[in-house]
Amino acid sequence: MHPDTHSLNALTCVTLPAPALSATRGEGAAAAPVLAPLADKVSFQVEDPLLQEQVATTLQLIAASQGVIHPWMNLHGLYRLIVAPDRHAAVLANRDLIEAIGQTVEMYQGKASAFAFPCMHGIVVVMPLDIVRFAVAPENDTERQYGLTTIWHELAHVHALHLQFFRDGAFQPQSEVAMAGWVHQAWHEFFADRHSHWPGFSTDLEQHLLVSAWQDFLASPTRRTHQHLLVRMASAYGRVQANPQGVERFEALLERALGLPVDWSPCANALDSAAIYLRETGKHPDLRPIETAFNSLVASGTFIQGLSQ
Repeated sequence: MHPDTHSLNALTCVTLPAPALSATRGEGAAAAPVLAPLADKVSFQVEDPLLQEQVATTLQLIAASQGVIHPWMNLHGLYRLIVAPDRHAAVLANRDLIEAIGQTVEMYQGKASAFAFPCMHGIVVVMPLDIVRFAVAPENDTERQYGLTTIWHELAHVHALHLQFFRDGAFQPQSEVAMAGWVHQAWHEFFADRHSHWPGFSTDLEQHLLVSAWQDFLASPTRRTHQHLLVRMASAYGRVQANPQGVERFEALLERALGLPVDWSPCANALDSAAIYLRETGKHPDLRPIETAFNSLVASGTFIQGLSQ
């Protein structure tokens, strides 16, 4: 392994100690200690110790705030959260862990986003420093929202991925291999977006991504662009749920973007039922109803022409 990437590997990178956190219930109330949700699993290697402490403390506070909104969600399955000044180097450094689950580093190259993946030790999150900066020191509210929602999004992935890949306490990397990969992706993007957005936050980005996915499919109606469109539908639906009248606007967006009426309710019910099951049982849900609902949506629409290409 290249020497300048070795220290970023989730197996070897130095972790930052959990900061001492406290909170009050109001002005004049005594401060009470708060458990750092990420414990000592944050890795961020830069020479500036003050920057290390600022980033680590901010991530802990963001994770704690998510726990207030969704107290049933936990981060017990987190193995390491790597804040990466060089995302490319972080991907290469974790090649062994990525390839051990049947993925390739090429899947993560050419991108700038954060991502999470399971390994035999737990869930690894790679968080580019630029995204963390949006939450720590944003220049405007758009950056602030993007930074916060991205961090919450990846932490929500930790909860759902751990339930899927560590059933009965054992790592099962080949879970539900017979199911199409887009079904897993649609579920996880829906779940993560559903639990990483607060009322009042803009959903313009998710709606833009949905319209772009539809336009990509129109330009090249292949199985790949079609499946990407389905994933974007699930993701956008998860995000709009945090906003008043969000679902109604989402259905109107679907009809406007696709140019045809869409009966979205079976897909919505399948996604919502899976999320409720996970929350109430603490177990990974059966994804087959989601697959069935989306396949029925496809079969009923005129936009399936060209899928055989």
